[in-house]
Amino acid sequence: VVTRSSGSGIALGRTATIIEQLCHLQASGREVVLVSSGAVAAGRQILHSGTRMGRELPIPSRPLPELPEDNPYKSSDGATKFTVSSQECAAVGQQSLMALYDSMFKLYGIQGAQVLITTAGLLEQGPRNHTCSTILGLISKGIVPVINENDALRPIESPGDGTIPIPVKDNDAVASVLARE
Repeated sequence: VVTRSSGSGIALGRTATIIEQLCHLQASGREVVLVSSGAVAAGRQILHSGTRMGRELPIPSRPLPELPEDNPYKSSDGATKFTVSSQECAAVGQQSLMALYDSMFKLYGIQGAQVLITTAGLLEQGPRNHTCSTILGLISKGIVPVINENDALRPIESPGDGTIPIPVKDNDAVASVLARE
């Protein structure tokens, strides 16, 4: 888990520790994949701090108030600024999260690669095979795949083809499905 317990942003120290461990594992000859979350929390932090610029600097250790999904965000003076959804937070946060991973991996001379997947793409054998092929290709080149469910898209309900016996509803299930393959 790379987010703060409050869900208000990325826990930088914890994230750095995870990246350091992954780099050491890869250096010891292990195949490494990072299944990540945190895009929504990163986006929430960015959108929240962006509305307060000029009034006060955001402090990473200070918990930020929740931005409820699909509800107007109100500034400190009570005026409605904009409406924010989880998908919008994810779209904003994914870029920053990957930039953070990229800079941390580069400290160890390792290249990371973003692999965004959808639940529907995992539930069908064909798309799942393509995803696994891409991941294996990256691993074979010494690149660490950073896998995340594409939270910027609203999930599409799909029964799948029956080859996955568990419900795929979060990144833990995504990790389980990919490890099985």
